[in-house]
Amino acid sequence: MALGGPVLKQHYVEFIIDTGVKLDGVVDATSTSGPWTWVVPKDVAKIFVTGVGAGGGGGNSTLSTPSSRGGGGGAAGIGVVFLECAVEPGKTLTVTLGAKGAALSSGGDTTITNIVLSPFDYTTTLDLKGGANGGTGSNSGGASGSAPYGISNGTNAPSNAVTPIAANEPAITYVPDQYGAYIGGFSGATSGGASTVGSTAGADGGVNRATMYLHSTMMNAATPGAGDSTGTVSRAGGGMGGYSVIGYGGNGGNAGSDGSDATGYGAGGGGAGGGGATGGSGSNGYVGIFYWSAD
Repeated sequence: MALGGPVLKQHYVEFIIDTGVKLDGVVDATSTSGPWTWVVPKDVAKIFVTGVGAGGGGGNSTLSTPSSRGGGGGAAGIGVVFLECAVEPGKTLTVTLGAKGAALSSGGDTTITNIVLSPFDYTTTLDLKGGANGGTGSNSGGASGSAPYGISNGTNAPSNAVTPIAANEPAITYVPDQYGAYIGGFSGATSGGASTVGSTAGADGGVNRATMYLHSTMMNAATPGAGDSTGTVSRAGGGMGGYSVIGYGGNGGNAGSDGSDATGYGAGGGGAGGGGATGGSGSNGYVGIFYWSAD
């Protein structure tokens, strides 16, 4: 016996900087930077959102003697995976993606306006905050990128000491579980401490050891920046950028080397290694909307 009623089909629409809008894999490149508008299909009352704010850039490092601290990693943006939001059929939503932060620049916010209700923040705008940039290394300390909303901020880099102090790892940003969706991100790791004795190698940068909480066993291997000594200057390694729900943070730079750029979406750039290097850039924000409609 056949069942009555319309046949519902699954659809996925993505909003991607430098690509445009993809509906079921078909790209509309009319606008590749947004903001974009999207009309909710007539029979759709709820959507499921996967998205993230942009990641912050990593911190630079200075040319200090005898101790040269690395830069802190940039923070990831707040991200959601399969977050159910109420919408009104025929309503026009506006999607704005956060732009990635360059070195010493925070990532932009990703927003979806005109939804009926976001269970994430109980407003009509889903607002996914971008990550803060990593701090610049110096003898007074370089802070890691701060986590959006200030739930768990990255800590300050360790002070210089005769025996270099180990770097601090990233902090988890925000992980509620009552919405039936994953929400989270990480702050950036700090640089290692440099020695006050120039002939002693600085400590390695911080690494994100909790990434398996967000990613599968197929994840990229995390690499902190390695510290060294030039013989007269102790140089610390840079801190790793924060991972997002759909992006990998940049690796921290080795002493004297730049931090790596983040990959994927919404992750933080790696901090520079001690010795006058530059932090890596974060990665752009992203929005994907999954829904069912009767075509």
